[in-house]
Amino acid sequence: MELAFFSALVKYPPMGRRKQMHEGKPRGRNELIAYAIEKWTEQSPLYVSDLQDQSSSVPKHLRDMLDDKESLINCDVILAESSIELMAMHAPGESTELGIQIEFNSSYEYALYDHFESHTRFYTGEDLATEPKSVLGYDTHYKRLHAVAGTFGSGFWAGKLGELSLIMRKAYKKKGDLVPARGAVQVDDERLQQAREHANQTLKALSAVQEIFAVPRGSIAAANGTSNL
Repeated sequence: MELAFFSALVKYPPMGRRKQMHEGKPRGRNELIAYAIEKWTEQSPLYVSDLQDQSSSVPKHLRDMLDDKESLINCDVILAESSIELMAMHAPGESTELGIQIEFNSSYEYALYDHFESHTRFYTGEDLATEPKSVLGYDTHYKRLHAVAGTFGSGFWAGKLGELSLIMRKAYKKKGDLVPARGAVQVDDERLQQAREHANQTLKALSAVQEIFAVPRGSIAAANGTSNL
């Protein structure tokens, strides 16, 4: 994206209020640059209205945290969305494991710190559901942080997704047990749709905020084995 932007700046030098014909229409420099970026990157432009829509879709407790400038001193804020598919047709086997993983590359020198701590808050709507805290591991070979048991609330996710999957499986089972009759299939499809809608709304209401703290070597927190944050 950055390369396309700078290439477009070179291709279309400042032209004041003049416009250049492009695809049968007079266009200013900004329009030409935007068109070039979209063509070279094959990505549609993001308009201000889109950003406003995204902001309104962020839960209130997240917006409040982002608006608190004092709590965001010298830190990076990353907003991520995920797509979740429930195991609705068949129950998971005893050896099934739920894995949640997210990785970010960084230029920070992690070896300068004693350890890292995470504070995670899970919300269902606006209500705080659970609040696990733990210490993050550090892989010296790959130079990256990695989660340890409980870091991202595996118990919470397993319980919530298991609950929703069970609702869906029961709806599918009832559909399979029905004897075909006039109106029976339609009623069962409505029940299945209601279960699916309930699961979708529940998942949409779930959100999590995870704060990661770095404890410098030689600090009081490192000496005591606790964080002063």
